[in-house]
Amino acid sequence: MTVLNKVLIIYTGGTIGMMQTPKGYEPDQNFPDKIRTDISPIEDAQMPEFDILSMDPLLDSSNMNPQNWDKIAKIIDENRRKYKGFVILHGTDTMAYTASALGFMLSGINNNVIITGSQVPFSRLRNDARENLISSLIICGNYSIPEVALYFNNKLLRGCRTTKTDASAFDAFESPNFPPLADIGVDINLKRQWSYSIHLKKELIQNKLKRTKPIEYFRHEKQKTPDEIAVLKLFPGISARFVEHFITEEVKGVVIEAYGAGNGPTKSVNPELFTALKNASEHTVLIAVTQCLRGSVHLDSYAASLKAAGVISGHDMTLEAAVTKLYYLISKQGYNLEKVKSLMEKNLIGEMESSTN
Repeated sequence: MTVLNKVLIIYTGGTIGMMQTPKGYEPDQNFPDKIRTDISPIEDAQMPEFDILSMDPLLDSSNMNPQNWDKIAKIIDENRRKYKGFVILHGTDTMAYTASALGFMLSGINNNVIITGSQVPFSRLRNDARENLISSLIICGNYSIPEVALYFNNKLLRGCRTTKTDASAFDAFESPNFPPLADIGVDINLKRQWSYSIHLKKELIQNKLKRTKPIEYFRHEKQKTPDEIAVLKLFPGISARFVEHFITEEVKGVVIEAYGAGNGPTKSVNPELFTALKNASEHTVLIAVTQCLRGSVHLDSYAASLKAAGVISGHDMTLEAAVTKLYYLISKQGYNLEKVKSLMEKNLIGEMESSTN
């Protein structure tokens, strides 16, 4: 039975719980005890009860991979009836990827899920860790948020809309194409950007996406090799030969970081590269997102559009959302090429503007 506002903290590693070692900062196995010592004594009506669970092994988030997303999702799935919500402590380097992945994986779960971390460890005198953790606990225990969110530096953001934009500032994350889910200052005021929920539930059912059954993970235990997903960033001078060797038939999906609104070298100027992409699109899902921080891909706007080469539009998705959505549709859902292409251009969990469906 769910405790009214009890929260499970899932400690995956990351800067927030690191300690200094001769090799540099590494995850501290004793960090959960430090949280209990520091935060449990706080007497405030808004502070929820909480338990802490540590993943094994603890990771610098640079080592995070889809198998680890599976583990986090499984923990949440197995405990969803015991807790109102979950606060995931995670390193910042791949936090946006995990937030996006869990958004797809947990689309059928009603619990609050907030992922957070810090730029400076909790153990340091001057840090952003304590505030991020306490605010995440308060929000998770006292509000209803029907999606995976990311909290950082007084911002509550839609997880599948976030990207890390600063390697050193406390204000490290942005949601470039979607507003925050709350105004957070002296008071916490949710904006409730969830008008998409009813529409998307219908879309999910119509497309027969698996969403309400127990979590079916990206990787099956018997699967020896993962489905290959790759990212290709266009740059001046990129060669057709490189693309041919990069996008083989073993690669199931490629997110192309294109110029501007989805542009690349034209067929008339670089026919070899055009042909390499066109041939690749016959066996691999090619989806374009913009290299720009803000804005959207519009494949019908320019003659230099990649549309003619068989590339589909990622609209205003972040790179992180596009990559994890490919994993979700190819590995978890097991769809064929054409079905994946169709759903990549549909708004499933608020990862892109609904108007682009």
